[in-house]
Amino acid sequence: MAITSCGWWEGILLAIGIDLGLVVTECAAIVASPAVAKSIRFYVWAMITSTLALSAGLNSWAFAQHSQGVMVYASCAFGFFIPLMVFGLSKVAIALTSRH
Repeated sequence: MAITSCGWWEGILLAIGIDLGLVVTECAAIVASPAVAKSIRFYVWAMITSTLALSAGLNSWAFAQHSQGVMVYASCAFGFFIPLMVFGLSKVAIALTSRH
């Protein structure tokens, strides 16, 4: 909200959209046929790494804006690991539900 001056609900929708894009991209890579998976491998990698980096950076920055003292470091670390947790949980969920 501090970057875009959007409302709190728009910020929440943006965060949800970023995380859903990450999950859908990973799901598409897992359930695709081997030929399609090979052809989209670079794009999936680029999407996932850029989404993780952007989300981690924005989360860390936003969390640090509301912290003071040594808690700035803790909030930055927590903001950094949220996208990684979403990614890891999506990998587990997709693997558990995949038929491959």
